[in-house]
Amino acid sequence: REYRVVKLFAKHHITGETIPESMVHNLKASKNMFAGYDLSTTALQSIIDQTLFGVQSLSSSTTSIVEQLQNKYSMVPYVPGSIWHSRFGHFVHYGAGYY
Repeated sequence: REYRVVKLFAKHHITGETIPESMVHNLKASKNMFAGYDLSTTALQSIIDQTLFGVQSLSSSTTSIVEQLQNKYSMVPYVPGSIWHSRFGHFVHYGAGYY
């Protein structure tokens, strides 16, 4: 994270040239590049969780519900056939049984 430390070991494997300070600066600056998107994805996952595991009865498939919620609350529209929610451990392993 600090260039004064990184430059001690970050060398090009062929030329031995030290990593440029500007590259380290840019890498540090990009660390939080998608923080807003990550937060909105977490919020979407929470909404999906509350919908799928809430007290109301489900009148359609989980995929259909995820599609509707993602299109309503996400910056990125649902991609038909993606079923990403089936790989989201929070839903698959225990759901919201602790609520």
